[in-house]
Amino acid sequence: MPDDSSGMVFRSVYVDPAVDDAVVAHADRLAASKGAIFRLVLDAGLAQLDAGAVLPAAREVVPALRTVYLAIEVDELVRVLAYELRLPRDELTQRLGQLGAAAVFADLTSQKSTP
Repeated sequence: MPDDSSGMVFRSVYVDPAVDDAVVAHADRLAASKGAIFRLVLDAGLAQLDAGAVLPAAREVVPALRTVYLAIEVDELVRVLAYELRLPRDELTQRLGQLGAAAVFADLTSQKSTP
């Protein structure tokens, strides 16, 4: 749980299992919370989408259910975006996670390997 959860909402989210595994691995490696890493992934996915990236296709996998604190602004943005794209919010969250994971984990991996 974050030290200061003011300005945040507690949400249950569905996460692609591959993204979930990467979140757990990077959280352990960096001694960070899984929630903090997931928030980075979600923010990166939103930034990628804003920069013109295309959402990846929905995958036919059973998603992992996780709970996480999200900034109120991010939660609202995901809600509005899901409405505009006519996608279920859970599906949008999974696909944003897929989109953001590649960028975040590539960045974290390169930071870790840099002396």
